Amino acid sequence: MGWDFCRNYYERQYNSLNFDFNIGIDVGGRTGRVVCYSYVFDNSGKYLGIGLHEAQKKESIESKNIENAFVSIIKEKGKSKINSVAIYRDGYLTKDEINGLKNGTNQLMDDGTLSQDCIITGINVRKSNPFRFFNEFNNRMEDCNVGTYFELDEKSGIVATTGRNMIGQGMSRPLLVEQIPLTGSIEVREVLQDVYYLSNLNWGSPNFASRLPATIKYADDQIDFAAKGIETNILPI
Repeated sequence: MGWDFCRNYYERQYNSLNFDFNIGIDVGGRTGRVVCYSYVFDNSGKYLGIGLHEAQKKESIESKNIENAFVSIIKEKGKSKINSVAIYRDGYLTKDEINGLKNGTNQLMDDGTLSQDCIITGINVRKSNPFRFFNEFNNRMEDCNVGTYFELDEKSGIVATTGRNMIGQGMSRPLLVEQIPLTGSIEVREVLQDVYYLSNLNWGSPNFASRLPATIKYADDQIDFAAKGIETNILPI
């Protein structure tokens, strides 16, 4: 199925997210030191904090490192009761990363931090993909509306976080979004909706959406600072 999440400007300003806790994890660094950074938001889009984690040997985060990062983020930033958590990854979660998140989830459930029926979902956000949206108007093809989405199957879909009236030239490039259920399940439409709403948390230019959801956009923006040993507690806008 497909439609668009934003029938008017104000809709995207006042909807809550489907997950209680939203974590964006990214890895990078141009100086040879590869670091792991995370950004955290609650279901109202409130910015909860950031975290610099252990240096990595490669782009894939080692299983134990992502397990420790996930557990520390939930314990430090989480509220008293968390019913659902989304972990966003620019690109895709590797097998080691998924195993680490599963181990961290089991640990948090065992100690009561997370409920046994908590929904934990990994979300791959792929910028490079072959999909495009078009509108047909007066026998002409034009760019799609912002927020247009399409469900490819029960675990993946595409969503246009930019579109007509937001880009000066060319066509918008939708994001390919894939969910990796770790515990429980959620409709892919709700995952796509959260990706769209998080792309609107663009404090640098509030009237326009960012292409990427805030969870991974700001983690990516912070990587170069972190790789140079510069740690900050503010959004890099």
